[in-house]
Amino acid sequence: MNRYEKAVFYGDFHAPFEDPWCVKIAEEFNQWFKPQWVFILGDIIDFTQISKFDTSPDRLCDLQADLNAGKEILERLRTSAPRAKMVLFEGNHEIRLRKYLWKHPEISSLNALTLPAMLNLPALDIKFVGSLTDYDYHGWSIEHGDIVRKWSAYTAHGMLERRGTSGCSGHTHRMGTHYMTDRGGDYVWIENGCMCSRHPHWMKSPDWQNGFTVGWFKRADLRFTLEQVCIPDGKCVYHGKEFGNLKVK
Repeated sequence: MNRYEKAVFYGDFHAPFEDPWCVKIAEEFNQWFKPQWVFILGDIIDFTQISKFDTSPDRLCDLQADLNAGKEILERLRTSAPRAKMVLFEGNHEIRLRKYLWKHPEISSLNALTLPAMLNLPALDIKFVGSLTDYDYHGWSIEHGDIVRKWSAYTAHGMLERRGTSGCSGHTHRMGTHYMTDRGGDYVWIENGCMCSRHPHWMKSPDWQNGFTVGWFKRADLRFTLEQVCIPDGKCVYHGKEFGNLKVK
């Protein structure tokens, strides 16, 4: 048996505003890397229609189409990594659904209105983890995240300070890594980047980076190695392999 588990971390697709090249790269990378774990760090759906923010009128009646776009992304990830254990975390955009149902308690008990049911997670063999649930993987904390700071890696710093352990989160759409060493040991927090379009209809030239994280975790203890993979202009390179709008070699 291999002494290491291979994991990949994707997040913030925000369907239907996903970047199509990022989805293609995730498929190609999974097929080549063959991860044992795929972690999806939340905000798979944007849920524009039930946002507290102003919404363009031409999108108000498209929630089912947006859900279908999210399901297609999950189906493509599952097909590209058929044997991987897959986990989807609740992000702040998924929480919009929960808050909406709380305001409409007469329908909140319907099983069909849960996110796992809407996205067909049981059939795809994808585990769902709520935002208030602690998730530990090889001593490493994984979540969507609840801090936003101005610059790359500043949020990673804040998450490490708040959680007091190594981990990975999304939410900010930025990439960054923060390390810390104290008497308790060595720690690192990864700010994971995003897989959505970097040209949103509501913001000009945001400071976002497309990308994902690759992890190697030793089975016998808590040692690990992490690598961030940036996706500039719809392509990326990892260990000499090219993915995206350049043919995989």
